[in-house]
Amino acid sequence: MPTDTIYGLHLPYSMKNLVFLNNLKKRPAKQPINLLYTNNGQLQDLFDLKETELTILQRLSAIKPLTTIITTNEPSGQAVRLISAVNHPLLAKIIDNTGPLLSTSANLHQNSYLAEKSVICETFEGEGVNILAWNESVLSLETPSTIVDIRDNRYEIIRPGDVSREMILEIVSK
Repeated sequence: MPTDTIYGLHLPYSMKNLVFLNNLKKRPAKQPINLLYTNNGQLQDLFDLKETELTILQRLSAIKPLTTIITTNEPSGQAVRLISAVNHPLLAKIIDNTGPLLSTSANLHQNSYLAEKSVICETFEGEGVNILAWNESVLSLETPSTIVDIRDNRYEIIRPGDVSREMILEIVSK
């Protein structure tokens, strides 16, 4: 299914699904994974976040596309990346019904992003992956989201995108 920037693989949040996605993509188990959510209440149900962390995440949700890395009490020890504002209407509706979704780009680890349905289907054929939604016009950006690590208040850009560090610092300092 599409995210706001690229096509992704999505599963409801659980340890079983986390292991499945890591194995499917042949990615390291300790690599951070995206968690899509629509409101901070969903995060409070999953993680022991401080009020200051929730406030920062709320402020950062105004910047798009931005992926934020935070420290969680994830039992696997895997860091979790949070996309705080889901703009895609279909994804938002699904998340509101199922709860947060694990999400990762529709490609194998350290390979280019896949943007064609036929290539995605071929790559994951026989792996238990179903294409639930496909609309070529839903992607609004060609660049994946900026990834910023806000652990320990360092605001370090991990992957550059359309959002600069200066934009992030301006929002969180308000």
